[in-house]
Amino acid sequence: MRTILLEGSADHIGGVRQSLTDMDLTWPERFARDAQNADVEQFVDVQIINQTQPDRTLFEAADTLSSTLRDIRQQDANRPLSVVIAAGLGEAKLYQETGHTKYGPQEFGQQLIRLSELVKVSDARLLLIGPHHVDRLRMSESTTLSFALNNRLVSAYSAITRRAADYVQASYLDPRRVFRERKMLSRTLDDEGYRLNRVGHAALYIAVRDAVYADMLTGIDKDSAESER
Repeated sequence: MRTILLEGSADHIGGVRQSLTDMDLTWPERFARDAQNADVEQFVDVQIINQTQPDRTLFEAADTLSSTLRDIRQQDANRPLSVVIAAGLGEAKLYQETGHTKYGPQEFGQQLIRLSELVKVSDARLLLIGPHHVDRLRMSESTTLSFALNNRLVSAYSAITRRAADYVQASYLDPRRVFRERKMLSRTLDDEGYRLNRVGHAALYIAVRDAVYADMLTGIDKDSAESER
């Protein structure tokens, strides 16, 4: 059985979540729910770990994740392991008043690489997810974030995330590309313009699921080839 750790559930669907239905689930929650299917649960154990909270740095998240990975390896040194990390502008600490981030792209990239290297050292498959787009028109009517948050900033941190993935030889997923390819970019954000809505989370879940399972197969093929040498 493979353990899949999902890091990124700090993102949520806008509004008060009092009564959850399938449509109200975030992409990590959908992933965990569907893994409980009888045809799937015998093969994977999905856990939402959620360490990259907006009030924590990636360095702090790395310490906690390191402990989690160590515990898993102590229980079963050979268990197949996959880790999905979605970290964005919340972890870069965007200041609404100035439009600047506490951690610029270079420092953010260093933090993300450290987090990623911990995963790779634990002999796990890794998928990094970049930040998604925003809608400035909706934001200007609903939040002071419209002064600080824009798609140019999103692109800068997306590029850093991709470079980090390349550096540690991990897989990378760009939500913006996912939504563009499905011709649904304008329909994936909530009324405030900076959080994914139900449509966005559903589409991202499918993309993440497919990427994780495809990467798992790549790892199996690679291990089989090495064992035959």
